[in-house]
Amino acid sequence: MTPWVIRASAVYANCVAQSGRRLRHIGIGRTYAGTRVLLLIHDLDIRIIDAATGELLRQLVLDPSRNYQPTGQPPGPANPARRQNKHPGP
Repeated sequence: MTPWVIRASAVYANCVAQSGRRLRHIGIGRTYAGTRVLLLIHDLDIRIIDAATGELLRQLVLDPSRNYQPTGQPPGPANPARRQNKHPGP
């Protein structure tokens, strides 16, 4: 059985995990920008945990055919009110 690997990181909009010899980028979202996280890695199973609170931020199974692991959420802000055009036309 492969042991768990623990890696500390800071989040910008994604984290980086190593799979084999390649680095994989894991999307977390800008909501957690600047958050210190712990990555728990066991084979292709990855858990991303807030280092301060212990909250599970994301759990995924790494897709080795993809370099970037998206969040699964649509792009843009989560709040529809923020999607409104700030500079409406005449």
